[in-house]
Amino acid sequence: MPFLSARRFAAALLLIPVLAGAMPVRAADTPNDALIGGKFDLALRYRYEKVDQDGFAKSARASTLRTYLGYGTDIWRGFSAYAAMQGVKSIGSDLYNSTVNARTQFPVVADPEVIDLDQAYLQYASPWDTTARVGRQRIIYDNHRFIGNVGFRQNEQTYDAARAINMSLPDTVADYVFIQNVNRIFGPHAPAGPNDGDFPMRSNVVHVAYTGFKPVTITGYAYLLDFLRQRDSGLSTATYGLRLAGEYSIDDDWKALYTGEYARQSAFANNPAHYGLNYYLLEGGPAYGPVAAKVGYEVLEGNGKVAVQTPLATLHAFQGWVDQFLTTPANGVADLYLSASAAIEDMKMLAVYHDFDADRGGAHLGREWDASVSRTFFDHYTLQFEFGDYIADTFKTDTKKYWATLIVNY
Repeated sequence: MPFLSARRFAAALLLIPVLAGAMPVRAADTPNDALIGGKFDLALRYRYEKVDQDGFAKSARASTLRTYLGYGTDIWRGFSAYAAMQGVKSIGSDLYNSTVNARTQFPVVADPEVIDLDQAYLQYASPWDTTARVGRQRIIYDNHRFIGNVGFRQNEQTYDAARAINMSLPDTVADYVFIQNVNRIFGPHAPAGPNDGDFPMRSNVVHVAYTGFKPVTITGYAYLLDFLRQRDSGLSTATYGLRLAGEYSIDDDWKALYTGEYARQSAFANNPAHYGLNYYLLEGGPAYGPVAAKVGYEVLEGNGKVAVQTPLATLHAFQGWVDQFLTTPANGVADLYLSASAAIEDMKMLAVYHDFDADRGGAHLGREWDASVSRTFFDHYTLQFEFGDYIADTFKTDTKKYWATLIVNY
């Protein structure tokens, strides 16, 4: 069940102001001062997405607008409150399969129309270097590989959870979360099935980051995901991992970028399978001023029956933007990729090439080219163009995707 129903949230609006994305930074003298002295946020994101996919006679064309309205209170005696509403509306022709609109003659663009409570939580910052938060909230760890907010999609993923962050140890951030439910991108009114709107669970998450060994950040984590519904039981897993990431300055212009990560995932709780599989990532390369190049190798192992799965990840950020590997195939995936990026004033450019093989058996699955360019204008406006081209070999079908996005933030 969701942490707060829409009816309860409507009543709570009389008491809890609408959330801003930013953390409150001021202290108020009275509860009323905290209530009225906060900050509004307004964000609009228009996106046009086109999908050409083999096996479909028609291309998908999705034209959608996301509106995000939020407010965050000031702090009173360590307490603050947050809430936000988010709506996604199709503008113009609805020529795509949103996963809930029954237009299955088109390829999928997973941006259904929705009006939903995005975040609503109460937070307390104690004098003992510990912050506690309870309610619906955004949770992101590291590079989003295991837990993220799926921020690329128009309706982001949030969590009904209780969270405690402690920073009492030098150079250390210790983070614990108990997750009751995951509010997925498909929205609260999605029909039951693999693309329904919720992941009910009783999951415990521990994430500890240490920055005392300059210039590397060392992170250890334990993700104990216990999905409650029988149809989700195959996703119940225990994942323990270690991540090292950082950059080394060679001189004033040159840097060496590096990331290494290893995790072991096994069946957990009500998962009917019995297995233990590995995840690992190696990535590195040079950077010269605003220009960087990296080579990476990421493996999600599979044994022919099951594979490493990351159902709470921001999956769009991995294994190509065309999203052909949202569920890891049973033989696993080995992704060798090259990237080049540049950030020049208000313009950012990125190009990535992926080559995919099966971890077990070594079959060549396919390859993909991705590219993006974005430019920010007058601080509040960002225009972005993106392209992805997946060329299939033994997995899925040839697919091309195009995106044009305009973002307005206030």
